[in-house]
Amino acid sequence: MKLDNRIWAIVTAIVSLAVLAGGWFLGVQPQLAAASASAQQQASVESQNTASRAQISQLSAAEKKKDALHSQLAELKLSVPPGVDGDGFLSEINALIGSTGVALQNFALQTPVPYVPPVTAAPATPAAGASPSPSPSASASAPPAAATDSTPTIAPVTDPAITAENFITVPMTITVKGPDSAVDQFLSGLQHGDRLVLANSVTKNFDEESGGYTLEIKGFVYVLKDPSSVVADAATTTAAATNG
Repeated sequence: MKLDNRIWAIVTAIVSLAVLAGGWFLGVQPQLAAASASAQQQASVESQNTASRAQISQLSAAEKKKDALHSQLAELKLSVPPGVDGDGFLSEINALIGSTGVALQNFALQTPVPYVPPVTAAPATPAAGASPSPSPSASASAPPAAATDSTPTIAPVTDPAITAENFITVPMTITVKGPDSAVDQFLSGLQHGDRLVLANSVTKNFDEESGGYTLEIKGFVYVLKDPSSVVADAATTTAAATNG
């Protein structure tokens, strides 16, 4: 092959390579970059779609439970209403009186007070410098003293969502009179009624004159609301029960 033919062949190869390189940079590479960006966007969209489908599934499940949740909320509002609802509580008491046959002697709701979270008392510690009193030495024939059982301290249950700003205790006093079994049924019905009641003092005395029993119950009902709006409600209900 002549020299000029070889030169032309080399030039032709170089030109062909240049054309191919230009085609890569000007055509193929941008297309590949665009395809890669499109794939990333598609992956992002698919990820968003997956999250959206999960949210839709959760909302659908919540929608199916909506009626049950509304029913549960209604029961809880009866137990701990957003106000004293003294009239409603008195209606419940009157219904219980009718079913047990006792007679109402007294019904009073005292001034509502903000809730105070319970605290666990710290164990007593000996004063600084004090030493425990010596115990008498045991004789060789005496049996060893039995170990003293210690009752563990149970920490009260608290919830940071329940505070003095939104939870209120309403002291109450209820006195009824009737046969022994009737006053016991009244007490049980009161503690298992719609309204949440804590009876922390129960006194039952026999009345020789009537042959029945007088039952006095002191305790608390509860309100989940701003304290400023419940004082008048409690006073009004107490006055209505007393006058009635």
